[in-house]
Amino acid sequence: MTSTNLSKIQRAINALKKECLPRNVKSSLIGDYADFLQEKEKLQSLYSFNLSVFNSLVKLANEIWCSKERLKRYELLITIERYLRKGSDKLDDTAKMNLFHLMKKIFENDVSNNSANICISMLRGFYFSTEYEVWLCEKAEHYPELIHRIITYPIASSVITKWVSENFNREEFRQQRYKALSWLINENLDYIIDNQILIDDFEYVNEIDTNRMLIWLEDESFTFVDSRYRASGMRHDEKLHNCLASRPYCSVICSGLSAGDIPDFTPLRNYFTENLSDIKSQTMLWAVAYSKLPSNIKYKLLKRYYSPACFYTLLNIAKRYKFLHILEWLKKQPASTSIFCEIEIGRRGINYF
Repeated sequence: MTSTNLSKIQRAINALKKECLPRNVKSSLIGDYADFLQEKEKLQSLYSFNLSVFNSLVKLANEIWCSKERLKRYELLITIERYLRKGSDKLDDTAKMNLFHLMKKIFENDVSNNSANICISMLRGFYFSTEYEVWLCEKAEHYPELIHRIITYPIASSVITKWVSENFNREEFRQQRYKALSWLINENLDYIIDNQILIDDFEYVNEIDTNRMLIWLEDESFTFVDSRYRASGMRHDEKLHNCLASRPYCSVICSGLSAGDIPDFTPLRNYFTENLSDIKSQTMLWAVAYSKLPSNIKYKLLKRYYSPACFYTLLNIAKRYKFLHILEWLKKQPASTSIFCEIEIGRRGINYF
């Protein structure tokens, strides 16, 4: 038998042995750093989540993080993050407090980009005390990646609402406006997005798209599209580059540009201006749906901001969030042609479908 076949057989044997290993772990699995080194691979890929084991890993990291010994801190952090994925919904207040203290220690001691990214990943869906919320908002000034953790914070928070209100014009909110808007609605049911903010967001996205296209046009000619564009009608010889921003109210294509050309957004601006009222309604609908308000309050606001052109928007919202009451209500509402369309910028204007 060849060595290649023997190697394949041995890999299969190892895989089967790995599958047969016990996945449940004793609460006392991790007592010290040596235990971590011995068990780290199984913790990342094999063992099931055990809260006591998780607490032991976090306790160990807290103890060694600031020591001067040469230890595998980053590997320990990765192990904690991967182990947490298996039981992020099982953390009690004590576990959350210990993890929060570890985060503070890491960020206070010249955190590397890699360690910071691992910490930020662990904060996905994480919520705790007012102290944590204040810390999260403060750190966002130095780590913009935390902004997504802020606007996707899973529970209502006056601290988060205050920070979002004070930072509502940040560039990071331009392409996810409804998420930021939802926080203001949480504490002010009558808040309505200002037209100028939507206009500014629109022009910001246009500028981003322009810069992306100009970079690629330095090399050769491309046809630029967003992720929502239907490419079935394109010629096979056209080079598609999927780099344009996806807009909730339309899909964009730009072709025929050469190096030195500037894309003409006039058709898109005309469309946006003509449909601003319905685009505003669409934004409000998604913000209400994304908010932390009780369902009965959401229903009232969804009905308030509904427009016939947003029929499919509200239908999608009701299906995603399982709003049976809204689905029943929609049966009796007027509906018109959706505002969503494909727009070609630079040459041929609007192509409805």
